[in-house]
Amino acid sequence: MRKSAPHLALAGCLAMAVALPASAEDIDLYTGLQPEAGKPNVLIVLDNASAWNASANFTCSTSGVVSSNNANTDAGAEQCALYNAVNSILKSPTLLGNINLGIMMFGDSKNFGGIMKFPSAAPYKLPLMDTTGVNNLLTYIKTIDRTNDSAGNSQVAGSMQEAWAYYAGKQGLSGITYTSPIDNPCQRNFVIYIANSVNNGKPGDTGQNAIDRLTNQAKASTAQLQQIVLPSATAKYQANWADEWARFNYQTNLSASSTDHQNIVTYSIGVTDGSNPDYLQLAKSMASNGGGKYSEVKLGDPNGLADALMAIFNEVQAVNSVFASVSLPASVNAQGQFLNQVYVGMFRPDATAAPRWLGNLKQYQVGYDTNGNLVLQDAKGASAISNAQTGFISPNSVSFWTAEPPQTYSSAGYGANMSTWPSGGYWQNSPSGTGWQFDSPDGEIVEKGGVAEMMRAQWLGDQTSRRLLTCNGVGTCSTSGGVSALTSFDANNKWFTTTAGLAALNVNATTDTTNKNVIQALPSTEVPNLIAWVRGQDMTPASTSTSTSGSSGNGNGNGKNNGSSGSGTTTTTTTTMAGAEAELGPGAPVTVRSSIHADVLHSRPAVVNYGGSIGVVVYYGTNDGVFHAVNGNRSQGIGATRAGGEIWGFIAPEFFGKLNRLYQNTPEIKLSTTPAGITPTPLPRDYFFDGSTTWRQPGLRTRRDRSDQPAVCLAAQQH
Repeated sequence: MRKSAPHLALAGCLAMAVALPASAEDIDLYTGLQPEAGKPNVLIVLDNASAWNASANFTCSTSGVVSSNNANTDAGAEQCALYNAVNSILKSPTLLGNINLGIMMFGDSKNFGGIMKFPSAAPYKLPLMDTTGVNNLLTYIKTIDRTNDSAGNSQVAGSMQEAWAYYAGKQGLSGITYTSPIDNPCQRNFVIYIANSVNNGKPGDTGQNAIDRLTNQAKASTAQLQQIVLPSATAKYQANWADEWARFNYQTNLSASSTDHQNIVTYSIGVTDGSNPDYLQLAKSMASNGGGKYSEVKLGDPNGLADALMAIFNEVQAVNSVFASVSLPASVNAQGQFLNQVYVGMFRPDATAAPRWLGNLKQYQVGYDTNGNLVLQDAKGASAISNAQTGFISPNSVSFWTAEPPQTYSSAGYGANMSTWPSGGYWQNSPSGTGWQFDSPDGEIVEKGGVAEMMRAQWLGDQTSRRLLTCNGVGTCSTSGGVSALTSFDANNKWFTTTAGLAALNVNATTDTTNKNVIQALPSTEVPNLIAWVRGQDMTPASTSTSTSGSSGNGNGNGKNNGSSGSGTTTTTTTTMAGAEAELGPGAPVTVRSSIHADVLHSRPAVVNYGGSIGVVVYYGTNDGVFHAVNGNRSQGIGATRAGGEIWGFIAPEFFGKLNRLYQNTPEIKLSTTPAGITPTPLPRDYFFDGSTTWRQPGLRTRRDRSDQPAVCLAAQQH
């Protein structure tokens, strides 16, 4: 009988069950408060331009903080919020003595950058927020005065340059040459920008200063000088360089050591009366491109602003103790091997403890080195393990399947290079590793190359052809009939918008929209967006053009090309609930999301050689609910599936209720080191097909590798 591509049928031994919680989380291996890591540095940059004089009706909950000059103004509300947030540190055992904090404002008419307000004297080292540090900062906050401290001019991009100079130990636009406050190679550094997005607030900046310093002093790369295109409806301040500076600060290593990567993460808070959405959009872009998060607070709501600040304080303190490096050891526990082909499952925990993790399956080989020793090698025959004796994948290695750019592929075989593949690299907005914006070399970067890249190549601009199968409800998966007994996980499957379908998707959610402490339920109108996301579509795509910076501006004195039109401009998909990607994609015409391949945490692949025109197929599960069948050949296609590509995927109905949390990418994961006071309340991590897959007649057996969890049996039949 002629063999063809393997398809999925459910075997009689099917015993599907939701992964049960274990008594202890082994992901805590990647966590832990480490005194030697240093306390996180947090620099608040406060917009003190004339807009902070805007009228604001409020009553400060703490008396004696707001002066008569600041009363009933935006400045006074922010003064009250700062005081209450900092004062709350005294009551938080996880924050007190565990965070360094200071305040910077815009410079005056002769200072096009920023000025350190607290501390106000060299060497400007951020004070530790122990009891003494908190009380000293509270004393300073009471002295803030909207008249004496007013900058007059807005220097948003200039202040981001000043923050970079401060952390990097360079000269700021203020003329001050700083001593870097970083005193530990593992220390994390943050900026919190508070924008006054009211009617007369605008990020004006002065002349060419911000772009000149980004180009000539900071030596930004060509990719980092590409302008970020904002949605056309709110692109008034697209020409400001603040978000490009935030992107540069996030992407750039402040450390002279290549092994101690230290960057600056930017959070932003928009204080708004609803009249200036363009300024809010710039603030959002600063956070999204700066690796942080964006919050929005109504003008005159000091309690809301204090809550937003406290949420960030808790998060950055938690981040400093959360997960390890992007570079993960090559562990045998996540490997499957066939002959000299080694398949390594990989995972990368999210740096902010968000539930959505990146992952990959990469192929290497076993070979002899020059001394006749068996070693793990990459596609070039070089050692895949770093020579630094770290046990990590070498930054220069290139795994099998990894390509730049990938070739086209069909049932007729390989063709030319993909013309639709981004010429500037898929990762041009999230560069990392030796390959920077490109997938090759993929090295130790989990999300680059491998099956993840091949899946992006398969569905780069359209995910409708992906073969993703499921059953409509628990207990409905037939034990016979092959793939014809399964339904497709796509928008044409109307079961998901029925009462039963919505109940399955929302089993762990609430319809109470006022309760921000739990996962929000999906309305039927949001279900198609969830389905599209699960299938691989980026519901919050990057908006970045391929144009580069120039010396002529749009008349506002920033010297930045407007660039709101052109081939690189994208139309952002509008959703109300989708969480943003941790790693931004390249923008239109690319629509596939960067996280299309989830983490392979405990799932050890099963490698099956069918021989003939099929060859090797690799089966394994990922923690997004998908059990994958992947073409494991090095170059041979299987039907219309390229080597390294996904043949099919299966989502068990027991996992429907967990998809919503991944889609919204919240709440964050609760760990042993997670501090109190975070909203929404962190929850334990969800697991899906998160166990070893083994081959036995008549089929595959996959389970979560904990003894208290039942198995799932699947058969790979030939049709």
